[in-house]
Amino acid sequence: MGDQKPTTRLSYGPFCAWVCVNGETTPLYSLTTKENTTTCYIQAEEDAPYSVHLLDDQEEPTHGLASRLWIDGTKRTASIVGQDDVGYEQMKGSMLRIESFTGTRSSATSEKPFAFGKLLLTDDVDLACSDEHIVKGLGKIQLKLYRVSNVVSGTWSAVDKDALDTNPVITHEKIKKATLSHQTEYGKEVATTSGHGVASYDPIDTDPYHIFEFRYLCRDLLELGGHIPGSHHRRTPSHARQLNPLPQPTEPAKLPTPAPESSGSRGKRKSDVLANNDDSDGDISFQESVDQEIARHKARIEQLQDEEIARHKAKIAHLEGLKGNGAKRVKKEDGVKKEGSSSG
Repeated sequence: MGDQKPTTRLSYGPFCAWVCVNGETTPLYSLTTKENTTTCYIQAEEDAPYSVHLLDDQEEPTHGLASRLWIDGTKRTASIVGQDDVGYEQMKGSMLRIESFTGTRSSATSEKPFAFGKLLLTDDVDLACSDEHIVKGLGKIQLKLYRVSNVVSGTWSAVDKDALDTNPVITHEKIKKATLSHQTEYGKEVATTSGHGVASYDPIDTDPYHIFEFRYLCRDLLELGGHIPGSHHRRTPSHARQLNPLPQPTEPAKLPTPAPESSGSRGKRKSDVLANNDDSDGDISFQESVDQEIARHKARIEQLQDEEIARHKAKIAHLEGLKGNGAKRVKKEDGVKKEGSSSG
């Protein structure tokens, strides 16, 4: 089954919203709807310009619509259309039904474009922003919809004072350091078409009828939050086995034999051979060989499949026992031999 393309639009009833980054519609992740808010996550890239778009596909609307764009906790721009707007005469999906927000208004004929900027942090309480509404709104693009009626067109009015303030917000590092990666910055003023004005209208909703919320983060934080799959998967032992299968032995591994035996010792037990050696080097060599074999099996445990692990653990236990029992036998039989020599 092929991978499905990610969603690119948030929808609620006849309305849908999306964000374009670098002129391209950006994918949306972890979509949720709770009460009157539909939320998703998008990827932010430093210095990348972005724009926000709303499609209003109401059929025979009984009310107008006010769309207010809030970015990082501040209302930046808005649009109000009446129920008799010419856009509603167009077919669904028509460009005339789309409102596009590309920057914050600086005058009737200019704006400062939106872009993702570097998160500005400080450990100085006096420099950090203390406005709780702004701090909680950082990293969020919110398109708030309100139903209105009796919309009367008029001349374009002045821009909101808050919207004119495009100075960067500085946040205390303890508040948002782990949950944010970017904030919105505003580019140099550019000329735009003149905004249309509204003389008056009557609000139907005091609280938003619906909110489309886009939370923006860098890719690393999106991955850490589980919103998108990681770009690099850590290779698991099973992956390593598939790529580099280990050769399977045709017979059980054998311990290295001690130093060559004399013809008189052929057929004797290993402990007998060690006991007959007055020098303890043979005993040390044997135990070192056992230790090396144990280390080898432990190393292979890290790479072998689960069903192999039990077999090698049993082998280690056997070798540990052999090492201990061998040493005891040597000591015991050495004592017996000494006792026998004194009686003769």
